[in-house]
Amino acid sequence: MRRISVWAPAAQAVNLVAGDRVDPMEESGGGWFACNADLADGDDYAFSVDGSEALPDPRSRSQPAGVHGPSRLIAHPRTREHQHWRGFPISEAVMYELHVGTFTARGTFDAAITRLDHLIDLGINAIELMPVGEFPGRRGWGYDGVDLFAPHSAYGGPGGLHRLVDACHARGIAVVLDVVYNHVGPEGDYLGEFGPYFTTRYETPWGSAFNYDGEQSDEVRRFVLDNVEMWLREYSFDGLRLDAVHAIIDTSPLHVLEAIATRVDELAAELERAIEAADPGSVAAFVAEPIVGATLGAAVPPEGYWPAIAAVCQRHGILLVADEVMTGFGRTGRWFGVDHWGVRPDILVAAKGASSGYWPYGFVSASGQVAETVLGAGPFVHGFTYSHSVVGAAVAREVLRILETEDLVAASASKGERLRTLLLGRIGEHPNVGEIRGRGLMVGIELVADRVSRAPFPRSARITEGIVAAARRAGLLVYSGTGNADGIDGDLILLGPPFVVTDDELVRISETLATVISEVGRTVPGSAARG
Repeated sequence: MRRISVWAPAAQAVNLVAGDRVDPMEESGGGWFACNADLADGDDYAFSVDGSEALPDPRSRSQPAGVHGPSRLIAHPRTREHQHWRGFPISEAVMYELHVGTFTARGTFDAAITRLDHLIDLGINAIELMPVGEFPGRRGWGYDGVDLFAPHSAYGGPGGLHRLVDACHARGIAVVLDVVYNHVGPEGDYLGEFGPYFTTRYETPWGSAFNYDGEQSDEVRRFVLDNVEMWLREYSFDGLRLDAVHAIIDTSPLHVLEAIATRVDELAAELERAIEAADPGSVAAFVAEPIVGATLGAAVPPEGYWPAIAAVCQRHGILLVADEVMTGFGRTGRWFGVDHWGVRPDILVAAKGASSGYWPYGFVSASGQVAETVLGAGPFVHGFTYSHSVVGAAVAREVLRILETEDLVAASASKGERLRTLLLGRIGEHPNVGEIRGRGLMVGIELVADRVSRAPFPRSARITEGIVAAARRAGLLVYSGTGNADGIDGDLILLGPPFVVTDDELVRISETLATVISEVGRTVPGSAARG
């Protein structure tokens, strides 16, 4: 089951078209339409707007049949090869502009991998891929792309692009992508069928200009910002080259180009200011959970945050330490939480996930550079009560084997999406639920006194304790947290089902929580659930 959504603010009706099935979608606010559909990765789908022909998703991640065909649902599996990659300052780059279609006789992402060593022999350490968003036909410059989120199918689609980026990083080559945010091509452009993506107030030499400052432009800006984040997060590009920025017209108080930079830079700047205030020479490391667990209830950082933090640490010579005690070994749908952003920390700490809780187990892993520095300093004496346990190592090894052979990390990703979909359907609009968040089978539920204002329950209401107790009586164990709003008030519930949880059990979890939250919420004075 997948939650499918599309922005079509002027539409009276939008239907999801999947094969012979036509399912009506419901308005979900802000011009968006959504529905839960019995679709999985690899399934094709399209939209019909007010009775139109089937149209591809404006945010389609894959267009295997070209710009006029249906969209295809895909996962974004990450290989592990690229994770050693730390990048380098752009001032050190010797960059080669690469057109995938002409770089090799086959003209594909995979074929390009076979020539990367040739570039290294030339002294190249960075490549700039010319635009790869889906465009009409098999070959072209790429500047008339129309499906900005879908890597060109004739080049090898999403999977091929993932492999190319990974292969580059494995060889020490940085990868920059050329993107076009001033117009889209004329053939296969269906964006205007969905909403006011373009404006008639400006023109570009190549077609209609994007609507960055007119009526309903907020969602258009979000469309582009989300596209930027996708390339950097899901494909691990090291940077973007924005084409013809002089043709991007935006009279908004915050220009869309500045918005692109600000969205990531402000987050990294907070750490930079703290480092400088403390004297950079006195800061040894930055330690954080990739996705904050018990403290904030599966709070996922803004896209681009971790790559930006990694760059700050590298710039100041500070160790980046990932606390993967809760997020490691598949809990968030990737082997490690940092894998969601293609970041490799200097030091990674993990524990119970490695042994699935069957044995008191913990470990620290370090990059080669850190390990060489420590070992080169002389005798390294370390240990604790349960260290060097043969039994513990055997348990962890068996857990690792099971995770791999039964593909349980991927199961965590798909089942976590299913759980969030179920929860959104049952309590997504509940007056005492502020947010449902997380990745994989690490799902957090923020509990609030009033959904509109997001005002927390007072600590004296002990709402968390009430829900934990009621859930236990109903046969459901949940993790809880308090003080997440201001250190005192603020309640949350954290869910972490086993990776082998069944769909029936996921349904039971969502139904039990819906009942419990409603029952407890009605007992608390001042709760919106009391009416």
